[in-house]
Amino acid sequence: MLDANYFRAELSLPYEKRTMVREYCPVTCDYCGTVTSASSTSKTKPEELLKEILEHDAEFRELTKEYDLSKDPEDAIERHQLLESSRKEVKEHNALYESGQSTYKMSVNKFSVMKPDELAPLALSLPPPTPLADIPPIMRRKRQTDNSTVDYRQYMQPVANQLDCGGCWAFSMAAALEGFFALKNYDIPTLSVQQLLDCDRATSSEYGVSNLGCDGGYFQVAAEYLKIKGLTSDMAYPFSGESSTTCQLSSPSASPKMKRFDAGYVIPNNATIAAALDKAMEERVRKGPVAVGMAVNTNIYSYSEGIYDGLCGATINHAVVIVGFTPEYWIVRNSWGASWGESGHIRILRHNGDPCKLTRYWAQPTEIVSPTQGPTGPGNAIVVNTDATDTESTTKDCCDGQCCDWCDCEDEDDDDDFFTTEREDSLDTTTQTTAEVTSRTIPLQTTSQTTKAPLKTTKKSWRWEIPDKWYHGRS
Repeated sequence: MLDANYFRAELSLPYEKRTMVREYCPVTCDYCGTVTSASSTSKTKPEELLKEILEHDAEFRELTKEYDLSKDPEDAIERHQLLESSRKEVKEHNALYESGQSTYKMSVNKFSVMKPDELAPLALSLPPPTPLADIPPIMRRKRQTDNSTVDYRQYMQPVANQLDCGGCWAFSMAAALEGFFALKNYDIPTLSVQQLLDCDRATSSEYGVSNLGCDGGYFQVAAEYLKIKGLTSDMAYPFSGESSTTCQLSSPSASPKMKRFDAGYVIPNNATIAAALDKAMEERVRKGPVAVGMAVNTNIYSYSEGIYDGLCGATINHAVVIVGFTPEYWIVRNSWGASWGESGHIRILRHNGDPCKLTRYWAQPTEIVSPTQGPTGPGNAIVVNTDATDTESTTKDCCDGQCCDWCDCEDEDDDDDFFTTEREDSLDTTTQTTAEVTSRTIPLQTTSQTTKAPLKTTKKSWRWEIPDKWYHGRS
């Protein structure tokens, strides 16, 4: 039997030469029993082992510097075991990357020492709201650029960190708004996510559901709130790491109220529709950042760099923002802090069936109520920056000087392949789910302001089917 002296001697070896505890620790080993059992009567042995771990594992010390490890040594040892497991997984995956069998790398990070219940808020789910009955066609819109690559990262505010708050729906909506204003040359500060978490609590009369702060939320309900209230600055109403049912808004809005959102949800039932969704999302991103739902798998927690081609979740359980694309991948902004991934972003492979479901559920701001609306004063001034260089959304203006999100122009998109799709008679009949959100209307409903030409179709045109359930970009 291995005794405690042998165990200590091995811990004195360089880290890479040590044997994993689980490899030589029998159930009858008294010393090892104190390492793995929370019911141990000995309080000194876990403390001694933790001391050894901290002395020899600098990476573990760095990843757990925000934890009070001395308070519960057994908890700390469990976190070290999680890190060891993550190290093994990362090593095995990166061998595939080096051999060309994968296009992304993994690394251990802050999530590697977190327990499942601590990771749970990063991927949640809510009951879906009631599906809608009427669905209008996609309006023809002006294409802002023909570039094969779009990247808005330089126009965005710094990547935020949602911590253990399941409020990714609010982070993604606020980031999409910040990008929208930046591309229109508005001088807008970082907007308050906390305002959405605390103050957007009313039950939607249209959906019969409400946003739940750090316990999840819905793009469509947030869109209704943002048409009534502009967001104040993060400085005035900072993120606290948790949500409250009491709205503490006391500062004026730092951004204009929104008049319209483009929002929708689709469940593709064949490859043709999936390809059309990809194309439609590209057209949206050409206009600006888009808040989208995402089906997260645990592999994504360890993403480090490259083009993610790994597993995704079975259902949409997170919300992010698409801030660019190339023909090969989407550029996605997360809310897990700038230390995760590629400075807070992940590149996700396109055209592989969309396993992460990025193109199925979306919300994008499209029109401001009044371009002059808003307060003045330090930290809250809304100023049109006339000195800024043109961006993707401002290089081709028309319709009385307004960017043509909702009006036809002489040089509108002539890519009929995007607006026209033929199908075999054997394909399922479907119904489309894209719409604008206007005052007193909701996603997927027609409005009196929708007066432009409807979707051009061929004789054998298809329509997207109304999904059985609405989902929610939330976590």
